[in-house]
Amino acid sequence: MGDVIAGANPTGVNRPADFGSHQNYLRCVPDAKAFKVPANMPQVAASCMGVVVRTAADAFFNLLHYPLIDEAAQNPEGILLIWGGTTSIGLSTLQFAKARNVATIFAVALPEQFGMLQNMGVTRCFNFMDSDAVDQIRASARELGQPILNVLDAVGSTNARTADSAAACADDNATIVTLTVHPKYSMPLCTMYRDTQLDIDGIGPVFIPKREADGERAAKAFDWAVEHYGNGFEFPRITLNSGYLPLSKEVTSGISGSVDFGKNVIVHPIRDIER
Repeated sequence: MGDVIAGANPTGVNRPADFGSHQNYLRCVPDAKAFKVPANMPQVAASCMGVVVRTAADAFFNLLHYPLIDEAAQNPEGILLIWGGTTSIGLSTLQFAKARNVATIFAVALPEQFGMLQNMGVTRCFNFMDSDAVDQIRASARELGQPILNVLDAVGSTNARTADSAAACADDNATIVTLTVHPKYSMPLCTMYRDTQLDIDGIGPVFIPKREADGERAAKAFDWAVEHYGNGFEFPRITLNSGYLPLSKEVTSGISGSVDFGKNVIVHPIRDIER
């Protein structure tokens, strides 16, 4: 009694009504992992965990094939490139990579965040605004004598074609993961225990089959992040926005491919009215 509980609900069209928010009792899917919020975790951070951390876990541990943090196995060979290193997914993935002792990490972001990224374990940073960013990244990999074999587009903008930019940096046999539906690359999800159907503007219906084993792996990574919040994992920055104008601004920024810093959270309109 009195515990604060957080979790997430599935996405997709034709979602059962009992997953909705405006009701007396809320339902979470099994792999969304409703969890007791620890005392050292701010509630606004807890509200982000279910979607952000589970998506990053799916990208890093499942689609990019890195072993779980406590598994006695070697990491995949090659450089890990995170295009959008300061997005919430990028920062979460980076912290998983640091916990796994990934040797070489490249990140694409804005220059004012380079210092923070390097302190978090990034080997080299690149400015996504530079017109020759792809050439810089490839040249840096050649200088280190290492291939770029593991790539995460943590922006996922179809308008800015961030997946294609990230993939252009990589070697031919690289694994590419992006946060948007792409004909060639995999897309991570925060819920994997059920089939998901999306209806994406400009693309149409997209069916994504369930991956129960991957859901179990992501759940273990999620548990690690909750347990180590503040000591190995955290959101370095969360911006709390109120009203519809900030929401419109952040959505527009994401569509354009801008690389934001941290996570933007929108106050629920009803809660906003109450305040």
